[in-house]
Amino acid sequence: MTLSAASSTAGRLRSIAFLAVATLCIVPILAQTNESHSGAKIASVTPISPKGWQTIVIEGARFGTNPPINGCPDHLRVTDVTTNWSVPAVGPFGGCQAGIFVSSWNDNEIVIEGFPSFQRGQDAFKIGDVIKIEVSNAQQGGPTSWYSVRVAPQGMRAPAPPARAPISIQSSPPLTLPAGSQVTSDQPSSTSARVVRAVIREGATSLELPQGQMHLYGMTTGGGAPSSGFVTGQYAQVVNAAGKLSGALAYGTNSQNSYSTRTAYHDIGGVSVSGSWENFTAYHGSNPQTGAHDASVSFQANEDSLVVLLGLASSQQFVSVEGIPNLQVDASRNGGGMVIAHAYVKPGTYNVIEQSKVLAAGQDPSHMTNLVGVFVFAGKQANTQPAVIPEQSHAADIRGGVGKGNIRSVDFQNFSYESNCSEKVDAGFGKIIPATNGSWKKGSLETEDSLGFSVVKVFYGDVKGDGQVEAVVHTACLPPANWDYDELSVFEMSGGALRLLARLTPGEGLADHGPRYDVVKADGGELSVSYQVTGEHGSGACPEWTVTERFRWNGSRFVSKGQSRRKNGCAP
Repeated sequence: MTLSAASSTAGRLRSIAFLAVATLCIVPILAQTNESHSGAKIASVTPISPKGWQTIVIEGARFGTNPPINGCPDHLRVTDVTTNWSVPAVGPFGGCQAGIFVSSWNDNEIVIEGFPSFQRGQDAFKIGDVIKIEVSNAQQGGPTSWYSVRVAPQGMRAPAPPARAPISIQSSPPLTLPAGSQVTSDQPSSTSARVVRAVIREGATSLELPQGQMHLYGMTTGGGAPSSGFVTGQYAQVVNAAGKLSGALAYGTNSQNSYSTRTAYHDIGGVSVSGSWENFTAYHGSNPQTGAHDASVSFQANEDSLVVLLGLASSQQFVSVEGIPNLQVDASRNGGGMVIAHAYVKPGTYNVIEQSKVLAAGQDPSHMTNLVGVFVFAGKQANTQPAVIPEQSHAADIRGGVGKGNIRSVDFQNFSYESNCSEKVDAGFGKIIPATNGSWKKGSLETEDSLGFSVVKVFYGDVKGDGQVEAVVHTACLPPANWDYDELSVFEMSGGALRLLARLTPGEGLADHGPRYDVVKADGGELSVSYQVTGEHGSGACPEWTVTERFRWNGSRFVSKGQSRRKNGCAP
């Protein structure tokens, strides 16, 4: 069956990654897949945000194969059922009027990068719209499989029905479990992971926990003044509507952690986990909207698991959580927005919902946020050192899990990047740049000392030739005049944790302000990068050459395997 017709018009990247994917999170509302052995079958669709440019991954079976296309593909249609808008669409006299940019199409996966009818940064959909995706086999046509999802705000998850009655934390006294305390009798025999001790320190910015194989941390503030993230193991964070960091999560093997803040009200909490496990996965959900009073995150346990939950509510005094059976509170902040709890769960899919309230008068709604983290420990007879994010990666804000092979769930739009922007452009950037919703800025970007940083695009593919998918993140620094310095950061999943593999700047020194990467291809054990070079006769407005350079991984670094160049039509 051919899907190719009618309607009108429809940037930005998904998060990522996916985040969750968590920056761009939705809940499927209806799905139908064709059970015919010859027809396509959609198994899942990643979250969709309002943006016209974002990454949408369709997974399933019997899709056939197609080359990348930026136009009107047959056998694929995306429809906004709410507004009756759909793509691809042909014009009244033929030709592709509104298309789809498909970067990858194989038998099991189709990757949509966006809708070219929209400018980058423009919205294609509205929050709450129902999006229907239809696919048929690229070679055989045949029955069409469709899958419907609801658009949700960036960084939020569409509402899901509560799984259980909430556990109120409001009146629970502060609690710490003594070191060496035993887990409850419902501990499954298939995991030896256990909570050693949990503690919350009111008004503190540093914490030392008892030794364990893993240490989890949370911090929350009043949100009215600047704060930093954790000094080590930073994982996720939430910035309030006033632009201030108000909550963060971290994890790692380090038994000490801290942050800095200028707020009058702030807390730090943590929990140490001991034992052994084969698989460790982290999830989180957040709500940065003005007057936020809830957040949610879904996760899947594939075997008997210990689940540790950290709930944070900034500028609020009541927190409740629901969605995990037999949840046991390990520590809570009486009159404050933090709770630590755990449970042992059987295999299944769970949806955790955090809810909060304001009990003190006069609190600013723009300071209110919610952040909930879920950490899953599964398996037995595992390595004594579980996988964590290495210090050198400075990875932050990973949504939807960091399990092995799950790199597409990393939210690279909300992530702390190690960068050379401070050396190449301006010292005001700092060595670590925390991007929120794909950007970071200092000043209004209209003054002479203003600075900006942007996550331009995220590419996925096997760049090491090991059969695993890596992520290549294109970032750029912005001084007042124009984008001045671009970098490529290559990440991989190693032992179940995200790791920075390399940072690359192909073509550096060949352009006025540094290369601006146009095309990145990551596949087949090769990384291919195209960029503009000013050359002898070109200019910033019209570079003389487009250079494409190929790189291969030699076991320790990426090495150039040669380049080709094409003269641009505008050059003399």
